[in-house]
Amino acid sequence: MERIVALVEGHMETHFVNSTYANAIVQRPFPNGDDVELDLIIEAINDQLETVGGEITKVIVLMDREGRKLNPKEIADFVLAGIAPNNPGRQFYIGVSDREVENWILADEQSVSVMCGRANYQYDAEGRNGKGVLQKLTNGIDLGYRDKASLLKASYASRIKEKSPSFELFLNSIDFNWWWSER
Repeated sequence: MERIVALVEGHMETHFVNSTYANAIVQRPFPNGDDVELDLIIEAINDQLETVGGEITKVIVLMDREGRKLNPKEIADFVLAGIAPNNPGRQFYIGVSDREVENWILADEQSVSVMCGRANYQYDAEGRNGKGVLQKLTNGIDLGYRDKASLLKASYASRIKEKSPSFELFLNSIDFNWWWSER
């Protein structure tokens, strides 16, 4: 299994990548939130990649769109334009959830139906507050980041892709062996 670097914004994403890709260096180098400028995120990513050995050529970046006006593709393209020139020889896989990574969990309708006991559940939360929708579906239970990481790990990438355009952009870029992305 090829060694990769995953630069992620939160604890949940850290646990998710660590549990689904055994040979990953996972780091949380950048802040995120509605008011965090993308240029600051790009600077933090570039700074972090300076400390990673040059033998690692594949880099995953996972972040939320939050309330930014740009759509996930525009954000991914902007971030890529800011980091690729400073990191020749590296390939980037940028996932920008719309609006939060919880939206990707919610997009696997079958898993959510089973987990929440809602036989007729249909995903309609793309671009909405995924954390709030997930909390409502779990009857007000505020799941911790480890629980959410486990839910995302249990979800099927192929099903998420069908319902979440932001996830489809990310998944379609993956060209290396990652068992979770192939389900």
